[in-house]
Amino acid sequence: EEEEEEEEETRAIRKGTSPQYVIDYAAIAAMATLDARLWDNLHQPGKDQPFKVRGPTYLKDRKKIPAGNSRFILASLDVIEIPSPIEHVARFLPSIRKSRAPFSIIINLVIPGTPLLGIVVTFASDRHPRSLGEPPQRPMEQDHDWEPFDFVLHKYMNSDNATRGRMLKLIPHIADGSWMIKQSVGTTPVILGKQLATTYHETANYLEVDIDITCNSVAAYVTGLVRGATKSLVIDMGFVLEGTVPWELPEALLGTMRLYNLDIRDAVKIDVQNEIPLLRPILAATGEEEEE
Repeated sequence: EEEEEEEEETRAIRKGTSPQYVIDYAAIAAMATLDARLWDNLHQPGKDQPFKVRGPTYLKDRKKIPAGNSRFILASLDVIEIPSPIEHVARFLPSIRKSRAPFSIIINLVIPGTPLLGIVVTFASDRHPRSLGEPPQRPMEQDHDWEPFDFVLHKYMNSDNATRGRMLKLIPHIADGSWMIKQSVGTTPVILGKQLATTYHETANYLEVDIDITCNSVAAYVTGLVRGATKSLVIDMGFVLEGTVPWELPEALLGTMRLYNLDIRDAVKIDVQNEIPLLRPILAATGEEEEE
């Protein structure tokens, strides 16, 4: 308990060195195209915690540990009907462009079938990655206050797309559904960029990761199987930035989502002709927009 309190104090000190922002999660959720009653966070206080991640000694013993709380919060979930795979779909979604979140990571899963669907999952944080500064050069030798998640987030934000493609993992989990679906989907983590066509779009306040599942036959088969039964399923997804060296362990969840009994007829057609202006974050100290 004392160690946990010290870690919380360290985090608070570090957060105090960067701007504090106002995030209205209820207002963001209300702007999502999917009814907020159909989706929820996991791995937050009072929520289910089904996922495990690599533990601190994983490189030696391959042991995984309960994941604990996610570092980003599920702010919105948009399920949209699209004519073809759209890159940088956030441009057309109020829940993202009007959210005023200081920083978000957006996962856009393009789901095969008729109609073509986009499941756009937005994880928001009250701290921008730029507040991290530069990582220690010798993390195993130097005293520092960087956490393992800080290292992987900094690497993800500052690496080329090939490196990013090797880092983002999806952990699937069917919380409620038939035995056949549970067996087909499984719970094995998948490095998304190794298997699927992935593109990236970055603005001052978010990074969007577009993942085209239609281009991989095995992934398309599994998602097609799930798609045909979504009304009878409760689907969990956990997203992790993979730790591969000792100072990046234990891993932490980037973000999580639970989707309840989705009816794909609830997917909303969006206007892809008119880009929505990106609103700036609100500074807590002044109640005014952050300057560019």
